Amino acid sequence: MTLITPTYQTLLRQVSLPQRTMGRLLPFFEHNLAHTKFLQDLVTTWVPKVLITRSLAELNESTYLEFIENAMVYYGITGVGQKLFKPLFMSLSPQKFNPKLFALPFAELVKKHPTMVKHILPVKAAIIFASLGVTLLSGEFSFLFLKNMMTEKLFRKSHFSDVVNLTHRQLNQQQESPVWKKAKRRLIECAAVSAGVLAISTGLTLFGSRLPRLLPALKKMIHWFDFGYKENGRFALTRPLIRIYMAVSLMGYLDAARDRLERLEILTRTPMVMLFISSGSEIIEKGLSRFVGKTCPDVLKHGKIKSIDEIFKTVNPKKFAAVLKAKNTLFYVPLGISILIPGIGLGLLSQFWTAYRFKQQAKEALIKRPPHGPHHPQMQPFMPIAGTSRTM
Repeated sequence: MTLITPTYQTLLRQVSLPQRTMGRLLPFFEHNLAHTKFLQDLVTTWVPKVLITRSLAELNESTYLEFIENAMVYYGITGVGQKLFKPLFMSLSPQKFNPKLFALPFAELVKKHPTMVKHILPVKAAIIFASLGVTLLSGEFSFLFLKNMMTEKLFRKSHFSDVVNLTHRQLNQQQESPVWKKAKRRLIECAAVSAGVLAISTGLTLFGSRLPRLLPALKKMIHWFDFGYKENGRFALTRPLIRIYMAVSLMGYLDAARDRLERLEILTRTPMVMLFISSGSEIIEKGLSRFVGKTCPDVLKHGKIKSIDEIFKTVNPKKFAAVLKAKNTLFYVPLGISILIPGIGLGLLSQFWTAYRFKQQAKEALIKRPPHGPHHPQMQPFMPIAGTSRTM
């Protein structure tokens, strides 16, 4: 059910206005994982950052990064896969085949088209590898370093403590800081590695069918990280793709950190936020279903939560209100928890720990500072500078 039918609308009239509103949104969310995760990510990461931002520079970075990053992960992977790499690698494949075969489950492909398996697997693997690799390297990683360059250019700040308003320094406009130089170097490296990803993917397409020992590994890769496929053959985002993307992108976050203070704040918050966005609501949903299922067993099928489509097609109309309420609970409560806890809660906690670490660094620097003349170091005017160590 991609659209809300008149019959579904009639059933919705039986329930209260809040349940009816949530029920109208359920088909949209269940049929559009990318849209759901995009909105969840924005509410979990960007909105809290806006509410508790520490400076205009930080707000600018958060807005720039969150919208571009979300567009890349939730639409970029499938977009470049569908529009760019699928036609490219299919045209390069030595064996031509019907594009509809891409959407077949592996077991069905083996049963109905066994001779095509060795030709299709390398092309599918090449599309997945190129889509993930290029989106991560030329997209995610590159924009993390461009963010640092943008902040340095617009606000003349290259230290994280300046960006979050713990110190107040501005760079000379004629200077190129170590952060700027590292960003330029990383952009060149990302472009080079992206070219390598494309070369490997092209090699898989051209020669993969001639390497039978490679096929088991390609089968496992596709089993875990294949795209979803809609009825019209379009690529759809899957949770394993989101998880692998976020796991790899964390390395980019840490590498783009401008100093130790920023790196520690990332480690305090980002892994937990990524976990909640990629898997949090599903984990909470599974635990909650054990309790909700006892009061409304019609919402479950073999221990799994029914989709709104299944409920609409199979439920007794007299029980619809109760089942919809249970379904709304199982969808919106985990979603709300996964937004509130890692969003505002972890945001405030990470800010607290960053300020605390900064003060500790300042105390350590003050203690280690040698005396000048007869005066004790504590009597000297001193402005601590955090994150002055040069990064790679």
